Amino acid sequence: MNIEYATVVDPLTLVPSALAMVIHFSAAITQGALTLFLVASGLRGLLRPSGARPMSAVRLPLGLLLLLPLLLGVAALVSLAAAVASVAMLIYLERKNAKGNDRPAWFFSRRLPRRLVLTALITLCLFMAWEREDPLALAAEIGQNMSYWRAHEVAWQRRNDSRAPKVGELAPDFELQDPDGLKAVRLSDFRGKRPVALVFGSYT
Repeated sequence: MNIEYATVVDPLTLVPSALAMVIHFSAAITQGALTLFLVASGLRGLLRPSGARPMSAVRLPLGLLLLLPLLLGVAALVSLAAAVASVAMLIYLERKNAKGNDRPAWFFSRRLPRRLVLTALITLCLFMAWEREDPLALAAEIGQNMSYWRAHEVAWQRRNDSRAPKVGELAPDFELQDPDGLKAVRLSDFRGKRPVALVFGSYT
């Protein structure tokens, strides 16, 4: 058996991999949205003419900590700690607002239910703790690998497509052993006699 022979993949075996990809990229999108919220609201609070709100000085560093594994390659524990601290801060603000001691602190609260946002962020923290990976850094690595192999695939196709037979041309002749391995069979032996169907697959 030729170990370099291409393997035909059953599409159903790709479902778990596709599901894992969806989960990982969903976590990366959630982390990216949290990072954007923390940085934007932190800067907004610090640059307010009426003076900075106390929590603004906390949000900006937390948002930057969430980016460190992606930008500097530090341990994923840093972003996990920042995500947990962010969730704790938002829960604190939620309870504080519920008592009427402060006005709403989430600038997107009118568009998204807060409980749904908190559930998504807590799920993100649990996912990061389970995987021990930073979702943003992992998504960037997957994207780079996909781009790298896609370039190689396109180059391979351009190299070989020019030599491949075109529609309407005769298939190149080849020789194979029969199933019993007793005699050789050539494609040209059947030319003009009967149709030939080539079935590629693995039966082991």
